[in-house]
Amino acid sequence: MWTPSVSLQLPAPTPELAERVLAFCRLLRQEGLAATPAHSGVAVEALRRVDVGDREDFRLALRAVLTSGADELEHFDELFRLFWEGSLETSEALQRAEERESEAVAAEDASAQYSAMEALAHKDFADVQTEEDREALERALRTIARKLAARRSRRMRPAQHGGRVDVRRTIRRSLRFGGTALELARRRRDVRKTRLVLICDVSRSMDQYSRFLLQFVYAFQRGAGQVESFVFGTRLTRVTRYFRQPSIRSAVDQIEQEVLDWSGGTRIGASLAAFNRDYRAAVDRSTTVIVLSDGLDTGDLDVLDEQMALLSRRARRLIWLNPLLGSSPDHALGRGMRRALPYVDTFAPGHNLATLEALAKVL
Repeated sequence: MWTPSVSLQLPAPTPELAERVLAFCRLLRQEGLAATPAHSGVAVEALRRVDVGDREDFRLALRAVLTSGADELEHFDELFRLFWEGSLETSEALQRAEERESEAVAAEDASAQYSAMEALAHKDFADVQTEEDREALERALRTIARKLAARRSRRMRPAQHGGRVDVRRTIRRSLRFGGTALELARRRRDVRKTRLVLICDVSRSMDQYSRFLLQFVYAFQRGAGQVESFVFGTRLTRVTRYFRQPSIRSAVDQIEQEVLDWSGGTRIGASLAAFNRDYRAAVDRSTTVIVLSDGLDTGDLDVLDEQMALLSRRARRLIWLNPLLGSSPDHALGRGMRRALPYVDTFAPGHNLATLEALAKVL
């Protein structure tokens, strides 16, 4: 029986009904339908043109503006019954919608805080001079690395608490109780850690970028459990253990002091040969390898070619971030970079905050 819990007055929807429609739209978004805030306003307007006291007119009016294709109709009707007809207690639906709204507000707040330093987002790391800017960038790098460290899969799994209401399982369970949903089934997305190997160039030509890139590596490793980190100039050094320290600056300072070829020459091919020989087990077909380097190799380019070919065959994906691609594009494709490029799946700049954040989309 159609028994809306608010008074439905003609000709215009009451403020209470309009508020319920907004909550219903939030529930639709939560369950994967494309009911944007703009659609909410259209939905309220559509109800002005029908008899909102007629259950079928009411449902069809909302369905016409809040679905985007035939494949969404069945899901919409299930949610409609749950929300408007009492199969699911209205308070439960509203509570979940309010929770999602709170999360959205929190996300907006975080976005607002981030926008306060948006002027730094496109600033070349080489141009960062003040301590205030350095600290702001360090905070942002930690935030970006945490995003990258945990990526959500599309697969949904049953959950005891939190997550979304699993509408189909809730309805199936309700059949045991005469159609009354006494128990809500829930689901949430799996969270999978990204398995990564990070290899950072700390040669002299990378001086102006190395510290920021190492801070990024540090934050990344602190946020993910399956990360191996290396630096190289003329030779390779594993630095995973340094990044277990609680302080990002002390970790980078110690690396700078103890890595003997810091700010020296560059032998990318020889360094990758050492990696492929000594740390072969760190890479398999589930591993993404990220090289952070300007590609200015002073070593044997045939060795570079050979080692890049080997690494690309073993890794799931090979990403090369080159700061020169963003700061000095004309110099980004030197002899070494040209030899490495055929084996690279993604070639991108890495000279500022915005380019590192863009890595999230690549991963």
